[in-house]
Amino acid sequence: MKYFLAILLSSLILIHSDARYIKRNTKEVVEEKKSWCSTTTPCGWEVYKPYVKTPEYFLKSPCECRPGERCQKNSDDISISAYVYLCSNVKQL
Repeated sequence: MKYFLAILLSSLILIHSDARYIKRNTKEVVEEKKSWCSTTTPCGWEVYKPYVKTPEYFLKSPCECRPGERCQKNSDDISISAYVYLCSNVKQL
């Protein structure tokens, strides 16, 4: 009887532990979280040293440009010492 209960308990534990995990395709999860930058939302900022405007680093936005667009320098925001980058259509020749 002890062996039967031990086997039954072990089987229940194994069945229960397998039911807790949900297997997902990681590519689908990544694609679901992708967000596109709007026409007015910056896709990044190139932060520079004030006054001399020497670039220090590029800060990428969490959103991405749509296919056929490129993240390009658009304006200079001196209040944050950074060039603002926006998504714009790639010009085709």
